[in-house]
Amino acid sequence: FYEQNCNYQISQLSESHCQVQVRSNPQIADLLRVRKLGNEHICALKAGIFASAPHYLGLPFARVEETHCEHRGEEFCRFHIDFSEAQRLVAQRARELTPPAAKSDRPYRH
Repeated sequence: FYEQNCNYQISQLSESHCQVQVRSNPQIADLLRVRKLGNEHICALKAGIFASAPHYLGLPFARVEETHCEHRGEEFCRFHIDFSEAQRLVAQRARELTPPAAKSDRPYRH
């Protein structure tokens, strides 16, 4: 990922959803003499970054929900990312770009 203050792990992945767990990097926290890095506002920033990722490809923003937060006493932060709108749009565009001959069930004849 883009920064080293936290460790990121994709814990679930499907065609339209993703779940990412984020933990403070203990080495960085030790150097800064803090228990956890950041705060709830940084979590909101990360959610916004996750939500905007599909937009860089010209797709709709993802929906993001933080279901766990280490800044509220939990072991890690967990973000559930729903990019089903982007996935639907990609599938629709693929159907539109498929040539009619490729859609046909008729065998090729010359």
